[in-house]
Amino acid sequence: MYKDLVFALKFLCVIFVFVYGFASAQLRIFPYHFVAPVVGAYGGYFKSIVDIEAINNDWRWYEEDGLPQGMVINDTQKAMQRPIVYTSTADTSAHLLSPAGDELHKWTLDVAALWPDQSHVNARKKVPFDYFTLRDFHVFPDGRIAVIVSLYGTTPWGAGLVMMDKDSQVIWAQEGNYYNDLHVDKAGNIYALRHNIIRDSDEGRFDEKVMFEAPYLQDTIVKLNQTGEIIDQYPVVDMLRQSDYKDIMPYIYDEGKGDYTHLNALDIVEAGVNTASYMAAGDILALIRNIDTLVVIDPVQKAIKWAGQMPVHMPHDIDVLPNGHLLLYDNQGHMGAEGYSRLVEFDPESLGVEWQYVGSKKAPFESEFWGFQQRLDNGNTFTVVPNKARLLEVDSAGEIVMEYYLHERKREDGVSYNPVITSAEKINPAALPFLNDLLQRDVP
Repeated sequence: MYKDLVFALKFLCVIFVFVYGFASAQLRIFPYHFVAPVVGAYGGYFKSIVDIEAINNDWRWYEEDGLPQGMVINDTQKAMQRPIVYTSTADTSAHLLSPAGDELHKWTLDVAALWPDQSHVNARKKVPFDYFTLRDFHVFPDGRIAVIVSLYGTTPWGAGLVMMDKDSQVIWAQEGNYYNDLHVDKAGNIYALRHNIIRDSDEGRFDEKVMFEAPYLQDTIVKLNQTGEIIDQYPVVDMLRQSDYKDIMPYIYDEGKGDYTHLNALDIVEAGVNTASYMAAGDILALIRNIDTLVVIDPVQKAIKWAGQMPVHMPHDIDVLPNGHLLLYDNQGHMGAEGYSRLVEFDPESLGVEWQYVGSKKAPFESEFWGFQQRLDNGNTFTVVPNKARLLEVDSAGEIVMEYYLHERKREDGVSYNPVITSAEKINPAALPFLNDLLQRDVP
């Protein structure tokens, strides 16, 4: 009888904690103002405490469905014979593959050695180090690699930005909520997305219709040099509120994490590219995922000079092509028998579709979240189906000329799971001298 009473009391306490916690978040009563600023919002708090293991399993590992492993080249004449670098949620490594799919080199970040106490991480408790993953990267000619470090199950997700040498030694590390995208321009400057937690009220600082209730996340584009020094910062939320396009702000919504805009991608308009009239060389492009909107930033004036909705839904990645067109990964904008995702190339002036890839019934192209693409020199497009651990290259007619399926697997309760690909790129060996010896060793 006593044990039953104790169990009932414990059960009622658990129910009370969850009910009161929800009421605290909705009514902004104690202890909301103590816990919410640390994570951006109550949704991230409960996930980081209660469900971080389940989130890591949901986001990082997918039950495999019998797909092959390794390289499949369907057309040796059309496929671009270049090395591949990829990262995944399996670990904190970036893998360099030969054109045949053999591993030539690997960079591995020792997160436990770099951040042993996790003091800068937005979680209410220390999390296992194998929850950290690498998110996006850029490989420099001498083998250095700049990479975003992520931690899933917290809000914000980002844990930092790191530069390693070719032997995986950390050259420098920037702590902070870096996430989603990293880009290096032709001058060698590094641009990365970062979330800043805004704890103060907007009241009195902005028009009433464009205010957000604190705490919330400010999407910021950070510009760094190759020594890791921050050169400049572009707070996108504030720039949008101070622009001629601030009337779109009421349409921005929150998913319960204080993450109103959630930038998913950025790119730089390089000199010599003849693109839309509302863009100029040096401008920064960024995608606001939650409202499918492209913003064009003048980095000198630190102002948004143009904003417009794209005919896509929940997109990732954006590339300004040499012909001035825009190439995007449209995650949820294609509803057809081939799948709900597509790659789409737009004329930025008319927003007319110039090319798209939508997969096929036999091999659906579907990624609810995450995705990226790369237009290759021969006109092919390199892309990914992240949760299938599948890389593929398609020609201009949409024919698959190459596929690569990751080998990494995790077994749990007799079930095999594959990781999610977080970034990948085909690398031009001519731009990376440190590859020469590795590639020569790979030649039979």
